[in-house]
Parts: sequence; C-alpha cells; structure tokens
Amino acid sequence: MIPREASLALSLIILPPLSNSDKEVSYIKTKSAAGTEILTPPYGCKIYHIIFEALTEISGGPELFIDMGSTINLTCSVKYTPEPPPTLVWKHSQEEINFDSPRGGISLVTVKGVITTSRLLIQNAKPEDSGEYSCIPSNSKLSTVRVHILNGEHPAAMHHGQGSMPLCSPVVSAFIVSITLLLPLMNEG
Repeated sequence: MIPREASLALSLIILPPLSNSDKEVSYIKTKSAAGTEILTPPYGCKIYHIIFEALTEISGGPELFIDMGSTINLTCSVKYTPEPPPTLVWKHSQEEINFDSPRGGISLVTVKGVITTSRLLIQNAKPEDSGEYSCIPSNSKLSTVRVHILNGEHPAAMHHGQGSMPLCSPVVSAFIVSITLLLPLMNEG
C-alpha cells in the first residue's frame, strides 16, 4: 500500500543503465512532497535480450544439378536482420555477376522486406555456367551453392549422397520468369 503522502506527488526516477554486476533486487528511496522519506518494497524485473543471428540461404543447396539448356533458378532468402539488406550481390566463381554481359538471359528480382528474397534466373544453361554461386547481402553472412550443368548425365551417378533439386522444364521456367517480371507492373495499376 502506498502511503497517503506519496500519492500526492509524482516523481520521475531515472536509473542508470544496468551492468552485468547489477543482478540484485533494489530498493528505491523517494521523498514525498512533504519531505517524508519513503522506502518502497523491492522491485525487480527480468530483462531478456534476445539476439537472432541473421540467416542467408539459397534454396535447394548445397548442390544443384541442372540440365543444359534449362533455366538456372537460384533463390536466396535473408532472414532475421533488423532491416532489409541495403545491397545484395550475386557472384559466380568469385566474380560479381554482370547483368549486361554479352551472354544475355540473366535476370534478377529482389523483394525486400522482413524476409528479403532475391531470385537469380539464368536462361539457357551452358557448361560454363557451372560452378559456385554466392548470394552476399551487406548485413548478413553469404550463402553458397554449387551448380552442375548436366549434358545428358544423370545426377544420381554424380551426386555422392547430397540432395538435389528437381529439374524444371524450359517452358515452366519461361513462365516463372514472365510472371516474376509482370507482377511489379500489375501492382502499379
């Protein structure tokens, strides 16, 4: 129960930041408007500091097997960051991917939000598209996947116990690319 004189005046109590040694329950001494010292019952609260480690992952990894001529579809998700990554870079064999290269057929769609998703699409897969692809957000660790371009081989003979992603036909891949590129235009109108 609060003494009568304490209810007559409001006070602002500013406590210094807690340190690791401040693990005790504290008493707070205040004075009423009449000058009477008031000793409050002990107050304590638990403060939890939860830290989520940012997570970057490329779907279907760590190894993907793609038929030559198909579309390589790499989807990178960035989760548990305080804000969306300001920049997100894709690399192939340690070289930043150039979307204006003479090779052509390379597109990127990135949607920033609580979970940022970046989709790298490379049409008409060629043997030189094999190798390591990295998704590198500016505020999280990178994620890497190794892509194998198959020329009639069967991935089971090559994959040594690693999981593989189902292959997608060129028609389905072209449809996905078309829809992905049209969605932003549909949202504007």
